[in-house]
Order: sequence, then C-alpha cells, then structure tokens
Amino acid sequence: MPLNICVIGCGWVATACHGPSLVRYAAEWPATVLLACCDLDPTRAEAFRREFGFQRSYSNYREMLSAEQPDAVCLLVSETHICPISIEILAAGIPLLMEKPPGLNLAETLRMAEAAAKHGTPHAVALNRRHTPIVQILKAEIATIAEVQRYEYEMLRHDRREPDFVVTAIHAIDALRHISGADYRQIDISYHELPEYGAGVANMAMECRMTNGASAHLYIAPMGGMNKERGQVLARGVHIDFALPVPTPADGYLRRYEDNTLKKEVSADGELYMAQGFYGENHAFFEAVRAGRRPVDDLESALQSVAVADCLRARGLRFGA
Repeated sequence: MPLNICVIGCGWVATACHGPSLVRYAAEWPATVLLACCDLDPTRAEAFRREFGFQRSYSNYREMLSAEQPDAVCLLVSETHICPISIEILAAGIPLLMEKPPGLNLAETLRMAEAAAKHGTPHAVALNRRHTPIVQILKAEIATIAEVQRYEYEMLRHDRREPDFVVTAIHAIDALRHISGADYRQIDISYHELPEYGAGVANMAMECRMTNGASAHLYIAPMGGMNKERGQVLARGVHIDFALPVPTPADGYLRRYEDNTLKKEVSADGELYMAQGFYGENHAFFEAVRAGRRPVDDLESALQSVAVADCLRARGLRFGA
C-alpha cells in the first residue's frame, strides 16, 4: 500500500527525532513517499525538506493539505497549537500522528477524541517512552515476574523554570502507567514549591496505588540538578534498575538482580531517534494505517495520563478514589 506522508512543524523535535525516523521508515518501505513539509518559517521548512528528502515545502498547512492530499500527517507543533490543528485534520479524515501532550488539558483532549470518533480517523499520540527499546526490554522482564510489589520512576531535569512543566511531565506520568501495565487507582501528591526560580516552578512527589495492586512512586523534578529518567522494579527476590536513554543513548541501561546477584545487564545504543523510541512510535502508527488497524497509542489510551497532568497543574493533593 502506498503511503504519502506530510509533516506540519519543522522545529527541533521534527529535525532531531521524527525526520530521521521518517527517512528510515521510507527506506524500509519503498512505497512510502515523503511528500511535503510545512512550517510558519518558510526557510526552516525548506531546510527540513532538503535535509530529509521531502518533495515540496510550504508555509501554510491548509494549502499543503489541499494540494498534496496526504495519506497520513505528522503534527509536530507546540502544545498550544496541537488541539485546533488536530481537530481540523481528524475532521478531514486524514490519519494523524500528533506530538504530545494531546491537548493542553483533559477538555481539549476529549474534544480531539470526539472528533476522531465522529469521523473514524486513525490517530496516535507521540508518547515515545512507550516505544523506547529499553522500556520494551523492561516490560518483557516484568512479564517473567509472578508479582511486582513496587514501581519507582524519577524524571529529573536541570534548571527548567517554565511555569507549566506538566507538558513535559506527562511523559513520566504515562511511562509509569505503561511500565506497570496498569492505570492509577489513587495518587497522593505533595509539592516542593520553588518560587525563587519562577512562578509555578515546583518539584512533585506522587505516592501511587495502581489498579493491579502494586504500589508506585513517581517523582518529577524540573529543578532536579541533572537530566535523567530512571527507576526501579521491586519484587520478591528480584530487583530491576533501569534508566532511559535521556539525554543521550549512552545513559540508558537495564540491570536485573536475582537474590542479590546480577543476572542480566543491557545498555542502550544506536542513534537518538532509535534509542528514545521516536522511530518505534512512527513505525507502529504507519503500520497500523497500512493494515487498517486502530493504532495502539490513540487518544483514549492517553486520557488518564492527561487527567493526572491536569490534577498536577491544578495543584491537587489527591487523584482517584
């Protein structure tokens, strides 16, 4: 099946992560056509076109969609623009891969999900941790454990002073759900407010109970002093340490211990776009579109992550029952 792809947004995440992923996917599937790309800055759009081999560039996405009639669109714009543009594309029935967060809040995400359902449009949210190879190995290791007692996950960043860090923190919220294979039943939340660094800046600690009965701890620290995402899985006689390949592939690893003995060690490697799951999320979406399947990373799968993010944004102290 031929697949003609357009890209909207040619900034950093497009250039560093999705562009290389699309080039690799097109090389693996010769029927894939990198049709056109678009950015409000025509110079940036043309630079992206040349670097990744798209046929044409535009500065107006509506003009591009009308002229090109693509089979799929990658929407790689800032969070303030995701909802309105997504609804427009979903209403047109064009399969859509959209960058996170899927809307600035739950209300926007529900509007997007309603548009997708109304028009039956295949779509996926680019929550790339789900497709990180280290996380996939971790999930396979967890599947061999009879009962996990506890999950722990940290998202640390250095000197992130934006007032709404939750648009980034949703990655950690969703990653813990994905790794544990369960939704949140209840979360008790505390905040370490850091007003000296700017309005709304805070580290956040979440003590969680998952629907599968495991306990979990999630710590999100925009002022954590380093860039790192790491965690632990605790079970009877088994302990797994892991780190995602953040900020570089060399930072990713998994170590499994049984009865205090190291039994398995894996290190992340490869290009950033592969190690951090960007290729995986693109591949999964395009393969679902080709096969006429519902993509697994759709808006419905992200709703609870968005709801928890809303709770943090509102400085809620408890989520769930």
